[in-house]
Amino acid sequence: MALTRLFNEVLFSGELPSDWGVSLLALLPKTKWPAGVSELRPIAMSSAAMKAMSRIIMARSFDAIRHPSPWSCAGRGRGCADMHGAMGRLRDMTREWRLGVLAVKLDIKGAFDNISRAAVADYLTQKVKEPFELRFLLQLLADNVLVGCAPGGASVHLQSNRGIRQGSPESAELFGLIVSQIITELKDGILWKKPGPPIADIPADVGCYQDDIFVWGENPRWISHNIKLIASELSKIGLSLACEKTAVISSKYYKGVRYLDVAGKRVDFLPAGSSLRVLGLDFDLDAPAHQQAKEIMGRVWSAFHSNKTVLCGVGSRREKASMVCKLIDGCWSWCAGALHWEAADLVAMNSIQLRIFRLCFGCKRLAREDWVSYNSRSLREVRLWLQQSGIERWSTKIVRLQFQIMGVFVPQTSRDPSLAHWVFNGNVPVLIVMGGNNFCQYLLQYVKLLAENVVEIGCVQLGSSVTLLTCWVYDFYMFAGDVFYMADRRLCFRVFDFCLRFKFGDLTYVQLYHDDQLFCGCGRL
Repeated sequence: MALTRLFNEVLFSGELPSDWGVSLLALLPKTKWPAGVSELRPIAMSSAAMKAMSRIIMARSFDAIRHPSPWSCAGRGRGCADMHGAMGRLRDMTREWRLGVLAVKLDIKGAFDNISRAAVADYLTQKVKEPFELRFLLQLLADNVLVGCAPGGASVHLQSNRGIRQGSPESAELFGLIVSQIITELKDGILWKKPGPPIADIPADVGCYQDDIFVWGENPRWISHNIKLIASELSKIGLSLACEKTAVISSKYYKGVRYLDVAGKRVDFLPAGSSLRVLGLDFDLDAPAHQQAKEIMGRVWSAFHSNKTVLCGVGSRREKASMVCKLIDGCWSWCAGALHWEAADLVAMNSIQLRIFRLCFGCKRLAREDWVSYNSRSLREVRLWLQQSGIERWSTKIVRLQFQIMGVFVPQTSRDPSLAHWVFNGNVPVLIVMGGNNFCQYLLQYVKLLAENVVEIGCVQLGSSVTLLTCWVYDFYMFAGDVFYMADRRLCFRVFDFCLRFKFGDLTYVQLYHDDQLFCGCGRL
């Protein structure tokens, strides 16, 4: 109650507590031996009460300014997977069609520290309509004090009078929204140069995530022109491009100059075979499709050795499995669903999982047991324990993440009626596949892995009005369809908004909903 009264008083009076304007500053080195300020990363820790207040204000007012942009990977419902998927698709097209393509990574200098506070204030004034919430957000743009220490122990006391607050919850989202608005306006304008043949029909040639901007195409002059437009718009809000951090790569089929004009400065291409760092992953336009999967595997072992003392310490197997999920799964699962995995890569991930658990469990060799016997016995033991404990294999998790991403992305972008529908005939779930698009085939393959009593009924076309709203495989299913009858007239299928699938013990039940009302009761599968 006291915290509620404090927030109400701050919002009504417009007076922020004095300690909300002081932040603890930590300067973390980006390199082993930083030579200048540019090689230090500022991390600011502000008042927890102010952060809670900021999140409340964001929940109230940010819905009005969160306009989705197809070119931005930051914001609600978006993520790094969007950019990873786009770059992966660009690489696949380049290799398949032997295209001479360029890809450029732009970095904004200073970002949070250099953006004009007046530009942020103008943006908020135009977008936020609630007066009290707007006043609070504008007050966060006032001068604040940063107190801390630099590497080596030197004390730091700064009066921050430019940029937006470091460490404040609204700062990152506001910055991303402003940058995405700039990119969207440029893309919709007449000055933007779109790619020409043979990639004239490419749906996207630019993407951004906070202070990282990616541009690609086949013509270096047009790319330079577009970069110049971006730099010009960024300069209006106090930002500039860091040319020294700009990276340019090309496919081996590209023929032309090996440099690019970036905001008036010459930037040479990276050597052949170099990769572009895209939101934590390396992308080479000439590399195999599973390049990122291999990189992820290396990170798994790095994460294990970094936490080896904890994982291999004293504790039960169940506790260690929980620690593996928290300390190791996160280093690869955040982007696994957007990457291409070969069958051999999935097998390798399962093998890595078994070996990591074996090390965590401390499985020892028996007396007079050779290595081959020990390896097979210990891995079987770990595999049996995982199965009995109900712990998901990593290959299964990767496939599940891939289908979850497809279930969200495909229905939002496709109006193709050739999609899959679930119906239920007695105790047997029936999967009806209409047409033959890729999403249907992937869904069918995945369902066959999960369900033992799935009956496939050829291809049934229900008409052009049939669409799939979304489909979250394994957790629950959402679908829609028209009325139709089976050949024997026993089954009638109406329009359903979604279907909930849940278990009680060994029994699986299903509920079908239409217009937010339970249309069909529970049925045993």
